[in-house]
Amino acid sequence: MEINTIYSITPIKGEHETYAFGYNGDLVSKSSVDLKRFKSLTMGYPLIMGRKTFESIGSKALPGRPCVVISSMSFDSPHVYSVSSLKDAIDYVKEELHTDKCFVIGGASLIEECNNLYSTGQYVTIFNVEVSKDGIDTTIEFDMENFDVVKEEHTESLSTILNENKLVNITFIDMKNKHLYNIKLK
Repeated sequence: MEINTIYSITPIKGEHETYAFGYNGDLVSKSSVDLKRFKSLTMGYPLIMGRKTFESIGSKALPGRPCVVISSMSFDSPHVYSVSSLKDAIDYVKEELHTDKCFVIGGASLIEECNNLYSTGQYVTIFNVEVSKDGIDTTIEFDMENFDVVKEEHTESLSTILNENKLVNITFIDMKNKHLYNIKLK
C-alpha cells in the first residue's frame, strides 16, 4: 500500500529542521501553484486527516477525494468517515474504500506519526522565506533521514505568508522511503 504525506512548510528564523505549519487554524503559507499541485497529486485518492484539519477545509470532503477523519466524533457529510487512529484510518482505506494509495494531509502530529511509522512517500512544499515563531500555532519537524529525494522543482509564485502577499521562491520535493521493505501493514 502506498501511504504518502503531503504538506507545506515555511522555515522559522533561527530554527534548524523545525518549520512553521499552522497559523490561526490555517496554513502558514499558501499559493495557487501549491494548491494546484495538491489537487493533481491527491485527486481520486482518500485523504486522511485529523479533526482540526477537516474543520479547516470546511468540514466536508474535497471533490473527488473521500475523507477519513481521525476523531472521536462522527460527521454527517457525504464521503466522510470517522476512525479513532491512524492505523484504523489506513485499514479503513484498504479494506472499506478498496484502494492501495492514500494521502495524510494533517495536522502536523499526524504527518509526523505517519512519516515515522507508515509513510512510503512525502510530497513537501517549502516556501523559502523565513518567518518569526511569534503567532505560529503548529510546527513540524522536517526529517529527510529515512527518505530519498526523487524529484525536486523550484518555482516563484505570489504567495500568502502569514496573511501577507509576497513573491516567494517555492521548492517542491517528492521523496520515497529508503526502507520500504520495513513497512508492513496487517
